[in-house]
Amino acid sequence: MKASGGPPRNSFRRMFHGEVLDSPKGSIIRGRFRLHFFVRAFMFVWLSGITYAAVRVLLTPGKWPFVAFPVLVGWFGLAIVRWCISVSRPGEDEVVNYLRGVVNGSSLVSKGRAV
Repeated sequence: MKASGGPPRNSFRRMFHGEVLDSPKGSIIRGRFRLHFFVRAFMFVWLSGITYAAVRVLLTPGKWPFVAFPVLVGWFGLAIVRWCISVSRPGEDEVVNYLRGVVNGSSLVSKGRAV
């Protein structure tokens, strides 16, 4: 099962990956919100490159003051990722509320329409 909510053009929007399990008391939905695989791969490559640049500058004699630039770029990148994830948080809440309604068996209203 995959679901996501929030701004549709946000690459850092986390998606819910989960499964429905049988239980003696009914059904259990188990899962978690994760970034898309390609976004995680891009972040790994990008942050690895920044780390490599910082280490390379540190190992170059006389250039160690310039290590601040890759470190600041890395922090800036992480701040952007955290901000984009926080922007998509209302969409995650929408998905969780939808799943709660499905589990409880109640009729849901989504954006003015009965679901």
